[in-house]
Amino acid sequence: MLADMNKVHEHGERREYAEAKKLALKVSGGLSWAGVQSGHVTWVLAVLSDYLGEEEEAFKFISEAMRMDPLEPSIQKSFDIITDRIRRMLIDPERDLADDSTPRLHGMLVAAGKADELVHIAMACHLEAVGRDNEAMKLLDAVLLLAPACRDAWVVKAMMAKKLGLIDEAMAAEVEASACDSGPVPLFAIPGKAVA
Repeated sequence: MLADMNKVHEHGERREYAEAKKLALKVSGGLSWAGVQSGHVTWVLAVLSDYLGEEEEAFKFISEAMRMDPLEPSIQKSFDIITDRIRRMLIDPERDLADDSTPRLHGMLVAAGKADELVHIAMACHLEAVGRDNEAMKLLDAVLLLAPACRDAWVVKAMMAKKLGLIDEAMAAEVEASACDSGPVPLFAIPGKAVA
């Protein structure tokens, strides 16, 4: 197995990622048969899957590697790289809103604790694109409950409300979006008891 892992690294250095992954999967299978786990082998599978553009596989492997060894810096760095790549895919303006992988990718980022407002907005836009308008609005409302200054969420909510014929709600969302453009509210202007 050590000899095979050396070959995996050699293939990787030559950018022969498919061959490297095939051999790494063989090593992983051998380890499983022996009742042994290796965070390193699982991490290598995640990296190779990422290089091959297999985002869902990469996420599966890196999540497994994180469970095995959450304090290993290489694993943590790859976890951040892979989840960031998935995030960028979801929020890409050129992405097909109806892409059926969106719910899975969104779920991965939620499970990883890496879903921010833009990721949830992308999911809301997907829901709207596949005809699930009410769910899309509920998700936007949840985003705005937690991040009321998120201009993008207000803009999308205004657009969806217009589509649904909710004119008053659309106008209110447009007003909120405009207010978000005026900059942050000074901390001293927020009512309530001052804290040190």
